Amino acid sequence: MIRFCFHSGHPVGQLAFPGAKSSSSLSWRDENPMNIYSHGISPQEQYKLACIIHHSSDLKQALDVTIRSFRCSIDNCLSDLSMKTCQSRSDDSSVGTTSTRASPFQTQFISKDSYIINDPSIGRQYICCYRQNGQLNTLAKAIVVSSSRII
Repeated sequence: MIRFCFHSGHPVGQLAFPGAKSSSSLSWRDENPMNIYSHGISPQEQYKLACIIHHSSDLKQALDVTIRSFRCSIDNCLSDLSMKTCQSRSDDSSVGTTSTRASPFQTQFISKDSYIINDPSIGRQYICCYRQNGQLNTLAKAIVVSSSRII
C-alpha cells in the first residue's frame, strides 16, 4: 500500500485500510500501527477503506467527503494514481461510507462494505475528496495491492 497525503488548506486527510472486522477508532498518522495495514493486503483478506480527516477547528457542519475507487493494472497503478484527480471520470465508482467524529478535530469516513483483492495483477486506487465552496479538492490518495509479505 502506498499513501499520499495532501495539504491544500484545511482539512488534511489520510487513507487507511483496517481489517473488515475492525470497529475501533483509527489513529491519525499511524499512531497505532496495529489498526492500519502498512505493507499491502494479504491475498483473499477482507479489508475496509477509511479516510481519516484532521481539521484545524471543531466543525459546526458535516464535511462533504467522497471516496472514489479505480481499478488499475499492477504495472501502472502508481503512475496512473499520480495523474488522477477528484475530477477524473474514467472507470470509477464512489465508495459508500459512514462518518464518525473521532474527536473535535478528527472525522473518519469508513466504507460500509468490505473489499478483497482477488487478482494479484489488479490493484485498486483510492482518492479521498471533499467539496469546499463548490470545488472538489483532493485530501489523500492510496493504492492497495495484494501482498504475500508476512509481518
